[in-house]
Amino acid sequence: FRHRCEIHEDWAERKEEMLQSRDFKSCRLNDVKAMKKKHEAFESDLAAHQDRVEQIAAIAQELNALEYHDITTVNTRCERICAQWDRLGTLTTQRRAALDEAARILEEIDTLHLDFAKR
Repeated sequence: FRHRCEIHEDWAERKEEMLQSRDFKSCRLNDVKAMKKKHEAFESDLAAHQDRVEQIAAIAQELNALEYHDITTVNTRCERICAQWDRLGTLTTQRRAALDEAARILEEIDTLHLDFAKR
């Protein structure tokens, strides 16, 4: 249980930092499009990681059923991981929306530049 939790927590901590980044704010359109592709790949990785979180929760349930002596610690850690998982889902949705909006704005600016250049 501990080993799986440690692996997940290390993975999730790095991802949470990446999702909170506003690194796209000063990028050009091509950079934002590349970031969107990278984010899509992350979303696939996140979906694959769902199974690991479910395994951690299942192990915690099994330890509860077996009346493990340190079940309070197990339950607390499992709850923290589930809360972090929910936060990752929210941050993923927010970053996707922010990247989409940044791409839309930059595409509009490019269109305006082209229209201006045609005059």
